[in-house]
Amino acid sequence: MFKIKLMFILLCSLGIFLAQEDLNTRIKTSLTKGIHYLKSQQKEKVYWGNLGYTALVTKVYQDVLPLGLVTLEEIQALTEFIASYAKEDGGIYDEPQNTNYVTSICLMALGKDEKYAQIRQKAQEYLIGGQRTEKNGTLPNDKFYGGFGYGGEKRNWCDLSNTNLALEALSESGVPGNHEVFQKALKFLERCQHQSEYNDQDWASDLPEERGGFVYYPGNSKAGSTTLPNGKILHHSYGSMTYVGIKSMIYATVDKNDPRITAAMEWLQNHYSVEMNPGMGLQGLYYYYHTFAKALCVYGTETIKSADGEHFWRKDLSEKLMQVQKEDGHWINEEPRWFESEPTLVTCYSLLALRLCYKE
Repeated sequence: MFKIKLMFILLCSLGIFLAQEDLNTRIKTSLTKGIHYLKSQQKEKVYWGNLGYTALVTKVYQDVLPLGLVTLEEIQALTEFIASYAKEDGGIYDEPQNTNYVTSICLMALGKDEKYAQIRQKAQEYLIGGQRTEKNGTLPNDKFYGGFGYGGEKRNWCDLSNTNLALEALSESGVPGNHEVFQKALKFLERCQHQSEYNDQDWASDLPEERGGFVYYPGNSKAGSTTLPNGKILHHSYGSMTYVGIKSMIYATVDKNDPRITAAMEWLQNHYSVEMNPGMGLQGLYYYYHTFAKALCVYGTETIKSADGEHFWRKDLSEKLMQVQKEDGHWINEEPRWFESEPTLVTCYSLLALRLCYKE
């Protein structure tokens, strides 16, 4: 009996391995087509039209380098271009707006090459200096305390998307999770989540359909709001920000068994989808796909259990992305909000997500 059970386990393991190998082969074919498309869109002097897009493509190139889809020389040319935009204040940007946002992408694109050590350190300092804390007059009772905004312009809010990007850039460039920048960011992250035990804002809800989910910034949701019979305004949770919230908390060394993480995972299990951005439909769909894959890799799981069973998310997501890829290798969203009508941007999101679905 023991031998039979052992044989059954071995056969199942072999089946899973072969299925993943087949999936990897098809993913690599899709990645190859996507990279060919990006190369076809490259311009002579400005690469992909602006520094932000160029840095995003560079990040894609770095991720697919181990698969042999690009050369190290191609990446080095791009990182040299990006480094040439490093400013005296430490930021890396081409225009005096969205400076935190662009610096974050550029910092990730430069990787950990010692050649850029000084630029990397100054960029880290620039981002940390842009966090809303006591150092720039923001007190802990301010709802934006610990957050990051776009930087360099008149938009005076902090939001979860920019905060996540800054924290990801700082983490990937070597800033440890116990650094005060992450610990102060936790207060902002808590204030973006529907969970009254941790969120001190009066809009936080424990209603089952909202609890654990995240919004864009405290008191504001891109998924809209509803006025309840008691007059309280309910700001709706949505998928992309909830994945972003989990990922950001883990960067800040929050254990995945912490109630903040478990509540968020429960919300995502209840709203699991690769067809839409839960709460947003097609809006921000490819941004959602990327954050979906990145967050689940950072969290460390191969499956998600939802009401209709257990899902192998890498297979679900990669199959969907391969299904909707265009013949010439690009992706595009029919819903144009947040620039998702731009094929370079959407193709980068898709390639980054697909690469994370490729299991080594």
